[in-house]
Amino acid sequence: MEAISKILWKQFQKSSTFTKLFQKMKIVFVLTEIAIGGAERVVLNICTELQKKGHETAVCALKNLCHEDLMVQAFQRENIHLVSLNADKKHPWRLLKLGRLVKSLNPDCVSAHLFHPNILSRLLLKKRSFKLINTIHIMEIRKSQKWRFVLDKMTFKMADVHTAVSQAAADFQQKMLKLPENSFKVIRNGIDIPRKLADDEKKALRQKWGVAGCDIVFGCVGRLNHQKGFDILLGMKELLSRKFAGQKIGLVFIGDGPEKENLLLQAANPPENMKIVFAGYSAQAASECGAFDVFLMPSRFEGLPLSLIEATANNLRIVAQNIPSVAEVVNEYPNAFLADFAGEPEKTVEKIADALQKTPAENIRIYTTQDMTAEYLKVFSKSEGSVLNID
Repeated sequence: MEAISKILWKQFQKSSTFTKLFQKMKIVFVLTEIAIGGAERVVLNICTELQKKGHETAVCALKNLCHEDLMVQAFQRENIHLVSLNADKKHPWRLLKLGRLVKSLNPDCVSAHLFHPNILSRLLLKKRSFKLINTIHIMEIRKSQKWRFVLDKMTFKMADVHTAVSQAAADFQQKMLKLPENSFKVIRNGIDIPRKLADDEKKALRQKWGVAGCDIVFGCVGRLNHQKGFDILLGMKELLSRKFAGQKIGLVFIGDGPEKENLLLQAANPPENMKIVFAGYSAQAASECGAFDVFLMPSRFEGLPLSLIEATANNLRIVAQNIPSVAEVVNEYPNAFLADFAGEPEKTVEKIADALQKTPAENIRIYTTQDMTAEYLKVFSKSEGSVLNID
């Protein structure tokens, strides 16, 4: 009887059921860089959750690691192994070492995120014994870089599984690459539910920002770059001032980035009834946005913005740019308006005024980091799917 039990146990260990239930894996993630950004936050959260479950993770950055960067420090605090190819404009050939570096880590699965890691992982990890997953995060068309879609299409089948952070991102990429439906598995970005601020904490934050005397506080969260469209919002400051004449307005931007100096110039000499504040990067932005009266998102393009989901978790009133990925979140949330910040600024200001009249939402179902990681884990551990080995 004991011999039979041992045989049955060995057979069970070889089965896919055993693998899914008990196997601990090593997953290597590939990113362009480790800096403050949405894709980096998603990977950080997935790695943290995977390690809690006993899996091993490592992250490979194509660019140099800056150990003073707050995101690098966040990965290090979670004891996530970081490696880098140290590639830059002077040393692009270092990218060719990706295959050797990844294989030296002996992964069970490689998960690449964003365009350059996706393409390079396909081309440089052709001979492999592990599964390769590629993930798209953003939806963007720049006329000077349409070649990206050509290269993406040519190499698409070289990855085992393709995922997208939103249905909108999947639909966009399928259209641009002329792919059939369901070419991407959609795994929406999840968040850690932020702690909600008490009233005295909100007052303290407004004091810190210098907007304690304002009747209304509008706010944005995100990297200060072209994508986020903060320049469009600043171009509406006179409209906002006139709409809320007789009231003191605060406009707060939480974040940092390459466009900060340009935005500061644009924000100079605001209307008399408006104070514009650049509060800088905050690791607690997910909670701090709860001190806003209305959350504004004028983004030109997005994949699935984490800050928008965090705003819904804070039950905030929201006015956001009417683009597919943003609409995917807004259409599920009762206290939000879609608007065309650049094309219809007057109507957008009216919607901001309408949002102020809304009662904050309650009991919103939030897709969490744990939900997201569970879906990625299914992809990482699933036995189906080819493993490419091209001579």
